[in-house]
Amino acid sequence: MRADGAPSAGLVTLTPVATRDSAALNLTVVAAPVVVTLDGAGKFARTVVAGNDPGLGAISYLQVDERIDGESRTYTILVPESASATGLDLADSEFLEPVPAMAGYVLLSSIGVTVAPLVDNLVPAVHLPPASSGIVGQIQLIANAAVALSGHRVVTSRPDGTLEYASNAIVAHLHAPLWLTQGAVSTGQPATVLAYGTLIESSWAWIPGAPLFLGSNGLLTQTPPIAPAALFSAQVGIATRTTAAFFDRQPSIGLV
Repeated sequence: MRADGAPSAGLVTLTPVATRDSAALNLTVVAAPVVVTLDGAGKFARTVVAGNDPGLGAISYLQVDERIDGESRTYTILVPESASATGLDLADSEFLEPVPAMAGYVLLSSIGVTVAPLVDNLVPAVHLPPASSGIVGQIQLIANAAVALSGHRVVTSRPDGTLEYASNAIVAHLHAPLWLTQGAVSTGQPATVLAYGTLIESSWAWIPGAPLFLGSNGLLTQTPPIAPAALFSAQVGIATRTTAAFFDRQPSIGLV
């Protein structure tokens, strides 16, 4: 509700933090965003997944992106089993720190593939790749560049472990790991890339609160990709300020 008592207007996007497979229910809950519009009273209601199924795990996280009355904010909430009986009011929910989407992934590195066993739905720290120096809260990786790379571009791994630009027009990159270069490097040189966390770049001019998508040739964009130019849409983060972004690769959505 607005300060003058009038109903608020806008959109709310609800995105499960990760795709979840349930053997008990024989289904897969895809981590695809659901966009809802506030009604004439400034309210909305949607059904989301709670954490009560042994096949899915006992915890369900939901990312909430609000675009209401010209203001934007993004946060993560826990959806408990008890909410299935009582409902869940966003105004009463406890906001959580962002949950890394890579927590349940198979981790790729320049030296091979490591399948990390989950403990409480998280990868134990011992199985995470070593982090280089950087901002607290970042996860960084180091791999050699297959081609000359510019800074602050999205890259992925070739079969030999070297890095090349990622593109939403290349079907092989649909479910590939995506990282963000920290700076420019020459062919064959080691590149430090951001897998998760905040990055600041003075030349950026993002719209704060709006999502960041993988574009073509490794470029970041805030324009949602569309077919046929793009084969898939992959949100890779969100702008926290005009010159800052939080990088967090989300599951891709096929467009064709």
